[in-house]
Amino acid sequence: MSSISIIATLIVIVAGILRLQRLPLLRPIFRWFPVPLWCYALPMVASAAGWLPRTHEAYPILIRYWLPFTLALLLLGVNLTSIKTVGRMGLVATALGSI
Repeated sequence: MSSISIIATLIVIVAGILRLQRLPLLRPIFRWFPVPLWCYALPMVASAAGWLPRTHEAYPILIRYWLPFTLALLLLGVNLTSIKTVGRMGLVATALGSI
């Protein structure tokens, strides 16, 4: 499988998830299992099922450049006032969990 086809497959998976999120019938599912969970889980399932290779030269590029970029885009939608209401102990617990 070429690098372009792997990246295209991952883009199709994410685009499909974003499209399905807009369907009123599936909104309860996305309420309990949000989009970022699906964006991580479905490529892992595809790799485990053999639809995507487990190792490829495209993966280090995706991890080094695209993953930080997409995580930064994900953080743009964060509601800072709700984080403030969590309080110091919640932020400390999150930091310790990250470490």
